[in-house]
Amino acid sequence: MILCATRFDNIFLERITALSEIRFSGIGPLYFVSAEFAFGTAVPFCRLILPWAAFLFMVVGFGRRIGVLLTAFSLWVVASAEYTFFDGISHDFHIPLLGCVALILGSCSSWWTVFKKKKLYASATSISVMTGCFLLSFVFLNAALYKIWFGNSEFLQWALSDAFRNKLLMRYEIWLERPVPDFLLPLVENQLLWQISGLGAIALQMLPFICLLGFKKTLFRIAAGAFFAANILGLFIVMKITWVLPWLPIALIFLDWEWVGKKLQVGLETKKQSGAFSLRIPIFIGFVASILLIVSAFSSQLNSRLIYPFGPFRMYSNLEASPPFDLHRPWFTRESIWEIETSPPLTLEDRAFFLRKFRAIWQYEDAPKTLDLAGREWFKAKGYDIKSLTVKYGIYEIKPHPDRNVTVLKTLHFPAD
Repeated sequence: MILCATRFDNIFLERITALSEIRFSGIGPLYFVSAEFAFGTAVPFCRLILPWAAFLFMVVGFGRRIGVLLTAFSLWVVASAEYTFFDGISHDFHIPLLGCVALILGSCSSWWTVFKKKKLYASATSISVMTGCFLLSFVFLNAALYKIWFGNSEFLQWALSDAFRNKLLMRYEIWLERPVPDFLLPLVENQLLWQISGLGAIALQMLPFICLLGFKKTLFRIAAGAFFAANILGLFIVMKITWVLPWLPIALIFLDWEWVGKKLQVGLETKKQSGAFSLRIPIFIGFVASILLIVSAFSSQLNSRLIYPFGPFRMYSNLEASPPFDLHRPWFTRESIWEIETSPPLTLEDRAFFLRKFRAIWQYEDAPKTLDLAGREWFKAKGYDIKSLTVKYGIYEIKPHPDRNVTVLKTLHFPAD
């Protein structure tokens, strides 16, 4: 969680600092906060100082729950700052916030106490950790169920149609502006392989939850954590999503630490929960969080920004293929086209980084002003003199199999022709 809070990089910080007059639009507990927000002061504080203060709280054993709450608050502020620029939400901070559930409700000692006394304290009940593991595994189960049926009402067509193949071509050819890597070419050229891979992706997303059905068995918990980590690595390796890597340490929540303590021959002592954080509180909070997550996953009636992070996880679950699904047909999509001229010319790496950080702004109602302010600040910081920056709508056509070309059929000037 510390990694996720502090990975909010300086370039993005420059972007929101340049937009200090934009009204902050909060999510989750900050949903009703909407005001002139000092981005340049508040976000760095929540990005750097607060998480590391929380880290020290947890290490020395003073106010562990306070430390977790400070980390969660930092994540909500940073996520709100990012999502201020568009109406929807993404999943950048979704999983670490759910991981906080396991840490805030459970009873565990500080690292300092563990090393000093050579004892590993275990909660008298595993309900807190089980709740956190359930919420984390349900995130990927939700994505799998959307792919199977709930997202498109077409049973398994996400895997069996051209949708998975089209998504790979969109991701690389349009969003990343680069060819599909050689090791993924078989998945866009061979129908059987992309169908098997699509079904495998669905199965992999279901496995962490299935393994948790045997939560009391150590090997099942290890398997659940391993499959959870495998899903994250899949997003990184296949879809080239780099910001999911800080999620990897969260897989450690799945481990049976009592078993680890015995293997390491660390003394084990049971520490009973008491007071405000008795057994009833974790059960109640876990129950409410679970209901929110389940209901929001299959209903569009709940405000996903208000209940964040207890919301749907639909990452890449859209059925991007044209019926009838047993035929190979072209797929059309509208995306932004960026024409950028600078001196010296943009390197491929800097262009890719700029688009990754700024591309979502183009849908923002104040996009021209936003691009002018933030874009020029970014280019100046990187040593570029920007001569022109134009954003257009592009109507793309993904050619049907066996052709894997992606072409622009038409462009419309922003905001619309």
